Amino acid sequence: MRREIVLLIAMLALLAGLLYFSKALHTTSETDAKKFFLENLAQNYPAADVREIMDVVSLDDGKTLRLKARVSSGLSTPCPERLHIYYNFPAKNFIYEIENITAGCVVCRDTPTCVILWPEEAIIASHKYPGSNAAAGYLASYSDAVPNAAMLPQYGGMQNVWEVKWDSPSASDSVIVHISQPQNSIVDALSVPKPA
Repeated sequence: MRREIVLLIAMLALLAGLLYFSKALHTTSETDAKKFFLENLAQNYPAADVREIMDVVSLDDGKTLRLKARVSSGLSTPCPERLHIYYNFPAKNFIYEIENITAGCVVCRDTPTCVILWPEEAIIASHKYPGSNAAAGYLASYSDAVPNAAMLPQYGGMQNVWEVKWDSPSASDSVIVHISQPQNSIVDALSVPKPA
């Protein structure tokens, strides 16, 4: 009886050790995958403003990791571009998928029901959507205008409203555009004088 207890304790200790090392190897694998993916993104998109991994999902009982990254360029322009890149690690023939979120200054390409999810989309919508004449005119007058987009949880009694502020160092005012995410439309576009 005593021998069985010692054997059982030894087996449990061995099992616990295997689980610990298995988890440690998986963590290293995820770390390696992220490092490799970020190096690959830096090599393929050296001029990007942002290169970040957004999500890592384990597939095939941990044998494969599916990584999703954001690559954004031109964030200080009226027409920023955003890509989502999906990559499997370990790599299978170094193939990865690219999803164009914004390209060619178009929002929600090939999407019947549009929801503006990303700041790059809000920036484009702020001067392309109907009701954006104030922002479009501001950009025509001030080619050095720079956008700043942020999601407001609430604005004017509405929820989830994008605020895009256009500001030029050579202008005496800024233009702020509010875009309703649920209604996919411009709420208002306001010219705001800069403080003296």
